[in-house]
Amino acid sequence: MVVGATIFGEENELATAMGHLGWTEYLLLFFAGWMASSAMILPGVSGSFIFLLLGVYPTVINALSTFNLSIIVAVGSGIAIGLVLTSRLITYLLAQYKTGMYAVMIGFIIGSIVVVYPGIESNFTLFLISTLAFITGWISAYLLAYFELKRTVAKLNI
Repeated sequence: MVVGATIFGEENELATAMGHLGWTEYLLLFFAGWMASSAMILPGVSGSFIFLLLGVYPTVINALSTFNLSIIVAVGSGIAIGLVLTSRLITYLLAQYKTGMYAVMIGFIIGSIVVVYPGIESNFTLFLISTLAFITGWISAYLLAYFELKRTVAKLNI
């Protein structure tokens, strides 16, 4: 069994899918699916990244490509149960602790910026294009929010 291939193991272990699976490996796959679905709900974290961290990504990809139903069912049921329970938990937490939950979500988003944009590129042209794309995206998001607010206010005044 390969657990945490990129973090805890060697780099060449990443390509190795789990071989002979017992109930503990299926339990790991179930909870990996649960954690991956929880990560997909929260902003800034990728479900595939969770699979990579837990070292089950090669096993899941291999199961999908070879149509290994036992692994697909284990991971899929973890994803389904994780989506339902995690979304209900987040809904409850947003209702009870709105400010704290928004702070957590913004923290996840800000923390993911390091992964998306790991540093200033030594190539100035690429840095300039990246900066212009960032500014364009920021302005576009602002304008979309502005016009949506304007449209909403216009509808309320009718």
